[in-house]
Amino acid sequence: MRTSASSMENANANTSSSSVSKYDFDYLVIGGGSGGVRTSRIAASHGAKVALVELSQKHGPPSYTAIGGTCVNVGCVPKKLYVLASRFQNTFKDLHIS
Repeated sequence: MRTSASSMENANANTSSSSVSKYDFDYLVIGGGSGGVRTSRIAASHGAKVALVELSQKHGPPSYTAIGGTCVNVGCVPKKLYVLASRFQNTFKDLHIS
């Protein structure tokens, strides 16, 4: 299939001559994990209108949409907090706090 140069020029003129975008957002991010949130923030800091799409997942009561992904909400970060909190038991014993 051959396309003439004039039809290509017309197509380019039609798309580039309009200064109003037909989209509501400049940047669409699928997934609100660590990478998705980071890339959204960087794009927004450069002036882009960003939309972030995330599934509503039940990570415990109450049910909420968990921006940040598995690691932040139910994985690595909560595990680290539990480990840190478990260390306070000895500190409280040393301070005679029960």
